[in-house]
Amino acid sequence: MSALGTRTWRWDRNCVGWLFELPICPDQPMVEAMARHARVLPGLLPGFAVPAAAAWTTGPQGGNALAYGPGTRIDEHAIEAAFRELPDACSLVLDLDLVVTCADGVTEAAVSDGASVLVEIMDRRLFLDVRLNVDLHAECTRGDDRDNTALARLNASRLAAFLARLRKATGAKFDAVHAGDRVHRNQMSQYGFFQWLRDFDLADVLEALDMGRPFRFTDRPEDLRQYVPTEELVWIFRMESGDFCIQTEFIFHDGSAMSATVNHYTDDVTEVAERITALRDRGLSMELW
Repeated sequence: MSALGTRTWRWDRNCVGWLFELPICPDQPMVEAMARHARVLPGLLPGFAVPAAAAWTTGPQGGNALAYGPGTRIDEHAIEAAFRELPDACSLVLDLDLVVTCADGVTEAAVSDGASVLVEIMDRRLFLDVRLNVDLHAECTRGDDRDNTALARLNASRLAAFLARLRKATGAKFDAVHAGDRVHRNQMSQYGFFQWLRDFDLADVLEALDMGRPFRFTDRPEDLRQYVPTEELVWIFRMESGDFCIQTEFIFHDGSAMSATVNHYTDDVTEVAERITALRDRGLSMELW
């Protein structure tokens, strides 16, 4: 852990999380649906984390039924076998050791008990909750030194890639983010933690927009602790119709006026490129989601 350092981030159980609802096939028993989604999880983890332990609960009271401790191989086959043994399972918690890149950009380290994934049946619906026990993927943290930019820019993509693999493999639908404080919550989206980019390649942004990825531009200071009376946010994304939406929101934190949102629609890629260039020239940064 010495190569990683701990001044710019902290360990705090379930400090942030991403909640998704998992699809269920018609007439499929809930436990079968849970097992189907759970057994793909180990294959999605490489590059982000490794399984450290797993625990299942059963019955209406959620009593502990089965646990795989440290040292146990937790893969697709082990998870499938556990569900065969527990036909009345109602939840699975998979504890994870995070794989992270240290500040030197080369050395990799493991953060024990850095995250968990909860798969749970609730009111005839199936949810998956990705929970982090550390905030080292965020640029602004609750560490002794809250500027965690160096580690975040090396590791935020690990989290984002895992969440992307998860959505693609399971068909999970994003439900909500949860965080213990506003500092974390203000940096979160369904794609993970975002990063501020002052410089970016316009062609790459246009290609990503064409593939359905949204972008947000802001004049918010990179230091989230800094108070600003007003803020401009500009969302640019492609709609299902194929047109682009440029959504501009003006937020007045000082209460001097009501917040306002203006939507502009266009099918002209050149116009979108010109708007993005103008935002960059005005000094707005792009938040990478």
